[in-house]
Amino acid sequence: MLANTEHRTDPGVVSPPQPSPDRPSAPHVVQRLKEKTRLAWQLGFKIRFEVLDGQEANWCVVGGNKFIFVDLAIPAGEQLEQIERAIADYQSTQQRSSTAERSAA
Repeated sequence: MLANTEHRTDPGVVSPPQPSPDRPSAPHVVQRLKEKTRLAWQLGFKIRFEVLDGQEANWCVVGGNKFIFVDLAIPAGEQLEQIERAIADYQSTQQRSSTAERSAA
C-alpha cells in the first residue's frame, strides 16, 4: 500500500511525494543551507559538521579562527536553523562590541 503522499501514474512507477505547502521542499532547504554556509564563509567562519550528541550548536573562536559547529546527525532544515542562529548571535555580539567601543571612546 502506498503512503498518502505518493500516487501511481503508470504501473510500477511511483511519483515523488509532493511537498506540503506549509513545509519547504528538501531541495529548497538544501539550497538555503548552501547559501547560509556561503554567508558564513564570507563572514570568515569555517563550518564544522560534527555529531554533537545533544551539545548546543554555535560559533566560537579557536586559535584566531572562527568556527560554526553544526550537528551532522540532524536534518538539513535543522542544520540551516543552527547556522542562522549562530550567524545572528555572532552579528549581535559584533554589534554589542562596536557599541561598547564607541561608548568608551
